[in-house]
Amino acid sequence: MISLYSWEVTVWTSCSASCGVGIQTRSVFCMRFMSIEQQDIQSVSEEECKEFKPPILQPCNQVDCPATWETEPWQLCSQTCGGGVQVRKVYCKQLLSTGAYRTLGDSNCRGPKPATNRGCSNTDCLPFMAGGEWGKCSVTCGLGVQRREQLCRQLTTVGHLVTLDREECSGLSSPPLIRTCRMMTCPSSSEMCAVPSCGKEF
Repeated sequence: MISLYSWEVTVWTSCSASCGVGIQTRSVFCMRFMSIEQQDIQSVSEEECKEFKPPILQPCNQVDCPATWETEPWQLCSQTCGGGVQVRKVYCKQLLSTGAYRTLGDSNCRGPKPATNRGCSNTDCLPFMAGGEWGKCSVTCGLGVQRREQLCRQLTTVGHLVTLDREECSGLSSPPLIRTCRMMTCPSSSEMCAVPSCGKEF
């Protein structure tokens, strides 16, 4: 009985990609043929086959792909409530037959460009205490005070700042409602006398 060892291969699989760089695979076995008629065969260790092992991988469809849009992940929302904005980068790229990518101008990509921004955090913010516009200084010269009104505010889903009833902000801390203000220096008593008899006793 004569024993022969030889490599046996299966057919190549379909290409993994239609362009760029695809891969085809196949199985390779070392087989033992027990008779000259080669009808009695047996799979054995690859060490038994002395000839060079046939490749199990090969590249396929090595052609440049058409340019396509490529998007990066969305960044974090600009706000946690009250209507924020998310942005992302969008590129027109082409996969080459070498496996490398090339960035092209937007006009090279077909179809509409994917959005680069979108709305997010579309919920009303919680109410908060705020102060209104500062009033006029209490004096026309020297050191005085300014006052402002206490307001209950809220940033809505669409980004509008609205005023609510004060009851909606019950228990919330308030910003300062009074502050000092300094006007021009008050004139001295001598500067206030405009006639020669001012300040003289008769």
